[in-house]
Amino acid sequence: MFDHNSHIGIIGSGRLGSNLATVLSNHGYDHVSITCRNLESKRSIRNFLPEIRVFDSNQDLANHSDLVIICTPDKEITLVAQSTTWQPHQSVIHCCGPLSYKVLSHVAISGASIGSFHPCQTFTRNIDLSSVNELFHGTLINISSDSPQLSESLSALAHQIGGVPISISDELRPLYHVAAVMTCGSLAALMSISMSIWQKIGLTESEAQAALKTLSSTTLANVHEHGILSSLTGPILRDDFETINSHIDALMTYSPDAAAIYTLLSKITLDNSGLSTTKHPVPDDSTNRYTDLIERISSCLESPQ
Repeated sequence: MFDHNSHIGIIGSGRLGSNLATVLSNHGYDHVSITCRNLESKRSIRNFLPEIRVFDSNQDLANHSDLVIICTPDKEITLVAQSTTWQPHQSVIHCCGPLSYKVLSHVAISGASIGSFHPCQTFTRNIDLSSVNELFHGTLINISSDSPQLSESLSALAHQIGGVPISISDELRPLYHVAAVMTCGSLAALMSISMSIWQKIGLTESEAQAALKTLSSTTLANVHEHGILSSLTGPILRDDFETINSHIDALMTYSPDAAAIYTLLSKITLDNSGLSTTKHPVPDDSTNRYTDLIERISSCLESPQ
């Protein structure tokens, strides 16, 4: 079990590493350290987080740590594991979403315990010291290990920083992770399309950002309070086929890729909502128009160019 006197070292001073080091320090862990080779980033850490020790070398950090948390890019995890000398008393974990803890098998040869600790959360480089702790409140943290004792200790650590420990089997980790990516990174990419369109038709950047903030924040609030199906809006719910077709026409001119995304989302909305059968249980003209719309959507998806 890790206590506030445990030495916790974090390899990687990117978004997750920096935020996690800050949160651990804020929760009373007095011996938190991090590796950082970039001079500007190192200076920033020492200025804003003076209680966190900064190492240049992964090995030097490992030599001073009971628990080592690898927060590097996914492709570097195995290299870090293989290029560092480990001790039997240590615990070494990574924070990668789709990968099993078994990528640390080289570490286990030394007798050290290995595991994974993935917060299902998104982070930025700009750390707000007044609210950073809230990032982990209610956050699912996927935990696995070759040691039941380490799993228990990591679950306790997750609870201490406000997280909710879960356990996803190795074969399902990629699906678990892609759902997380689609919820944050892909959502931001989708918003960038709307931003680009608004600016293309003459809105200033600040006007486009205002529209984005209003619509996205209200939609997410509705989803949280009422659920996804109750938060669906748009022309599909109104049988407004003319509007949907005008959207596709406009997007095909503006960007075939954007048109493909729009039509795919329209198809998902139709498939998941059951609107065409719920609103029109008896075939009528609207049913036929839904069929025509689905055929056009399928055609766009097959050949967006």
